Amino acid sequence: MGGGPSSSSGSTSTSSEGIPSECYKQAREEFDSRYLTPATFQIAYRDFQIIRPLGRGAFGSVKEVKYIRDPIPDYLQRTNSTDLTITSTRVALKIINKTSAHKMKQEEHVVNEKRILQALNFPFIIRFYFSFKDNANLYIGLELIEGGELFRHLRDSERFDEKKAKFYASQIILALEYLHLLGIVYRDLKPENLLIDRYGYIKMCDFGFAKKIDRGKAYTLCGTPEFLAPEIILGRGYNMGVDYWALGVLIFEMNAGYSPFWDADQQKIYHKIINAKFRPRSSFTDHLTDVVRGLLQKDLTKRLGMMFNGVNDIKKHPWFRDIDWLHIFLKKLRAPWIPDIRINNFPDAEDEEPARSSVNLHEKEFSDF
Repeated sequence: MGGGPSSSSGSTSTSSEGIPSECYKQAREEFDSRYLTPATFQIAYRDFQIIRPLGRGAFGSVKEVKYIRDPIPDYLQRTNSTDLTITSTRVALKIINKTSAHKMKQEEHVVNEKRILQALNFPFIIRFYFSFKDNANLYIGLELIEGGELFRHLRDSERFDEKKAKFYASQIILALEYLHLLGIVYRDLKPENLLIDRYGYIKMCDFGFAKKIDRGKAYTLCGTPEFLAPEIILGRGYNMGVDYWALGVLIFEMNAGYSPFWDADQQKIYHKIINAKFRPRSSFTDHLTDVVRGLLQKDLTKRLGMMFNGVNDIKKHPWFRDIDWLHIFLKKLRAPWIPDIRINNFPDAEDEEPARSSVNLHEKEFSDF
């Protein structure tokens, strides 16, 4: 599925970006079906061989694992192209410590993440395989993305040229368009939550702050300070527009190498954001400056993505005029950078053994997981 709600109409079979309008209806139907009736899985942590650590967060860790029991579940089967034997797909296993999540009052976010992820199906969003839980932990099995974080690549490069930044931004726009079609606000767009696959394309991950709000509003203060939209900080309620603001911050950062609102003092960051004060680099082209200003627009009625034409105002902006959106969606373009997957692209990952418990901890709080 590709494109988004504002790209299609009932009277045409193909959207203005070359994506069949039937895809939009189908995507919503598929999501709704999986969201309302989540699948269950009969597996356990002992069924996996631990290969290496991939990352560590506030209340859990991620490990590369391989299923070692027989028979291999259908959703984890991989066929060897040489001898056609069936082997187990390697998976990124996200391990969430119940007690840590409970202490940080993240129960709702954790349950939302699993429920949303298992219902999504999009080229630029990490794929969900399975989930399960035990007395001490919650587990989510995800697609293994071997190229590392966009954050690390940006740090190593210092900044991207406009063509490269535009390539990554186009995939993020399509992913946000898809999520918004489903009524989901992402709320945590940043380089650390964008992985690069072996072909050099983006995979959006970490849906801990994602929430299904449809046409309503959210009020929770969550996300990363430098990427927060003014309406989040002011506590007035917000909608999908916060993701387009964060997109503006990300596009600026990819091209500049630093955040438009950065400051050592968090309160000063908030002050700059509320006043929408930032200064483009002198190297920015006029079109780049214009698209960033359009996204970092404090007035929601004037913010790109939130006006009458929706996301098409972004996709048709002059900065994106050389982007073939259908070719991006189909991954037909060669990426500007292909990661070397023979090396460890998660060098900073620390290993951590999952907690154990003889009693079922926080059973009620995580009953819907």
